[in-house]
Order: sequence, then structure tokens, then C-alpha cells
Amino acid sequence: MSIDGFVGGPNGENDWVFKSSDETSRSWAVEQFWKAGLIIMGRKSFEMLVPYWPTATGPFAAPMNEIPQAVFTKKGFAGIPPVAEQSPAATSWTGARVFDGDLAEGIRKLKDEPGKPIVSPQKFTTMNLEIINENLRLDIYGFSGIAMNKDYAGTAFKLMDKMWQTVKSNNLKTNGLNIWVYEQNEKIFAGVELSDILKHNTELEQKNITLTKYAYYKHIGSYNLIKQVGQNMRDEVKSKGFETILPYVEIYGHWTNDETKLETELLMSLK
Repeated sequence: MSIDGFVGGPNGENDWVFKSSDETSRSWAVEQFWKAGLIIMGRKSFEMLVPYWPTATGPFAAPMNEIPQAVFTKKGFAGIPPVAEQSPAATSWTGARVFDGDLAEGIRKLKDEPGKPIVSPQKFTTMNLEIINENLRLDIYGFSGIAMNKDYAGTAFKLMDKMWQTVKSNNLKTNGLNIWVYEQNEKIFAGVELSDILKHNTELEQKNITLTKYAYYKHIGSYNLIKQVGQNMRDEVKSKGFETILPYVEIYGHWTNDETKLETELLMSLK
């Protein structure tokens, strides 16, 4: 746990909810959750997860939305205020208890209270991160831009929309996978790999990327959690003694309406 109350596993991981797993391990994890009387996490985890869970489905949704929550922070966090006509699923989040004092003392107080065990979600999984030392080359076509005010997602979506309009208007064949490339000075590129060689001029920019050493992780789950997954990935890479550098690449798999099955590959260049 960090000073500001970020609760994580041994390597800072926070990906139990979006990690790929088999039916047996998922059932076991859900069963363990239902044995808890309180879910604890740090402010960063809480703020990242609260927009997602009240409307989520899947095996973890019920325990995450029904078991009371407690948040640990050193940043003056006051919690999430309730709203009129909020859903029952949101109650455990808006009603979360906030502990902004000494961490050890807060834990002791909770343990002294009667009730079921206290659990942290990170208890059940670790991040299956790969360090790869083989060259990976990406030849993609799209558009680049600058993320003003560090609005990377907003900028990338605009570039991606422009790219797909150009692809369709020129009847170009692609593999259908959106690729976002984060570079120095808030520069971002949104593109796609073409299935055929480009035989005529278009407005599309070409970008060639070669990664010689990189960390790889496949996130399975909601796109809303990718930002947190990326931070967890950086923390784990650092804990393994590596230093991340740019470019950083996100490869988005084919769309499905079931957000629990969405796949995104994260590739972080390493020194």
C-alpha cells in the first residue's frame, strides 16, 4: 500500500477484475468475496473503479456492489456523494467509509469491529506480464496529433474517426484492429494495419515502429479500466528492475457488446 492509500499486490497490481482466468478460478474468487464483510482499497483504485462497477455485469458485479466499502487516503478524499434516485448497486460506493489518518491505525480499528473478514480485491490475482526481447515491427496507417491538456483518449478518438473515414472512402482493406501509439511531447498516433499494399495516394500517414525490448500484457475487460491497467503495468515493470520508455502501444481487439470479453494488448518499450 502506498502513502496515499493505493492498495495493490506485491508488484502494485490492481487487475483482478479484468484479468483473463478460467471458470474454476473465477468461481473460487467470487466465493471468497462473498465471505467478506468489507472490501478495502486505496483512493486511486476506488476512483478508477467507481464509474465502472455500479452498471457492470458478470460474476464479480454482485459482491463488488453489495459488500460495504472502505477507502484509505492521504489526499483529503471525502468520498463519492450520493445522488438522487441512485441505483442500489451504487450504494456501497457512495456509502464507502473513508479513512484519512494513520493507515495501520485504520486497519486495526476495522479488525476490531465485529463481522466477516476484510478483503482487498488484489488478494486474488497477479499480473501475468511478459518481458519480450524479440523485435516487433508494426507498419500502420492513420493520423497523428498532439494531446492538448493531455487529453490522450479524446485526441485519439478524433484521429481514429478521421482514419476510418479515409479508409472506407478509399475502399482499403485492414485487419480491423485499432492501434494507438503514444510518443514524446504528448504526440499520439491512431492507425491500423492494411491488408494490402497501398497503391494510390491517400491522406493517411504511414508509421513504422520497431520494438526491440518491451513489456506485454493482454487486458481482457472494459476499456474504462485500461488507464489503471497501464499504471499497474508500469509499476510492475519498475518492480522487476526495468525502465519504460516511449513509444507505448495499445492494440484494440475486435469489438464485442460483451465488455467482459473485450481484448486490448498493451506494449511498453523498455530501455
